[in-house]
Amino acid sequence: MSCLMHFSIFSHFVSLTILVVLKQLEELLSDMKADVTRLPTTIARIPPVAVRLQMSERNILSRLASRTGEPQPQQMAQQ
Repeated sequence: MSCLMHFSIFSHFVSLTILVVLKQLEELLSDMKADVTRLPTTIARIPPVAVRLQMSERNILSRLASRTGEPQPQQMAQQ
């Protein structure tokens, strides 16, 4: 085979590969756009942290502030 024939086969293979990859990227982008479209309604259905913890925001902040610098229970168990 001549070099031109090899180049032609290689070029065709590369073109097909690029088309397949671009198609996959297009599908992924389409899926991501659909996910982003659904995101606001999904987030709106999640109750606030204070409701889920059944604590006031002030209590949550107080507990977070008091635990700063203290080792977490998991860290204590590892020692």
